[in-house]
Amino acid sequence: MGGGRMASVTADFNLNDSKKSIFGALLEARSKYGGKKQVIHDADDTKLSYNDLVRASFALGHALKSGTKPGETLGVLLPTGAGAVITFFALNAFGRVPAMLNFTSGIRNLRTACKTAQIKKVITAHRFVDLGNLEDLVSDLSENVEIIYLEDVREGLTLSDKVHGALGPIMPWAFRAKPVRQVHRETL
Repeated sequence: MGGGRMASVTADFNLNDSKKSIFGALLEARSKYGGKKQVIHDADDTKLSYNDLVRASFALGHALKSGTKPGETLGVLLPTGAGAVITFFALNAFGRVPAMLNFTSGIRNLRTACKTAQIKKVITAHRFVDLGNLEDLVSDLSENVEIIYLEDVREGLTLSDKVHGALGPIMPWAFRAKPVRQVHRETL
């Protein structure tokens, strides 16, 4: 900007909107647009409606919360697609923090990211590791973190996990975690 003038930007900001969790926003969108509305169609031709996404998030989230604490950060090492989206919302629904990891950044950077974010567990998929020839990368990563494979979690779903998947979409307020605040805000 020339002449020493400063631009002024104003925007409407509703503080209550900033207190909503990402999963809460998903539930609101489902309510607004209808549960049957398709929201995902990925490269593997997986098609999911809001209802499908919420149901899967509750079931997977309940299974993944075992052995973790609210507010804990878990790494997500998955390709873009339905599995990554479900995992992201599943962790958020139960008060865990998903940290998306990029396999192309290399083992050194992945280790640094895990250390910085205090990640002790990383969620991935056998199929992704096999197709991407990432066995060495995941093996190296497993020296510092526990690797959780989605296929193993899916095979081990308990009746309780399935009940959460069935009832969570009907009564989300009874099953999901309250939003976890980890970001410190500074007053400008």
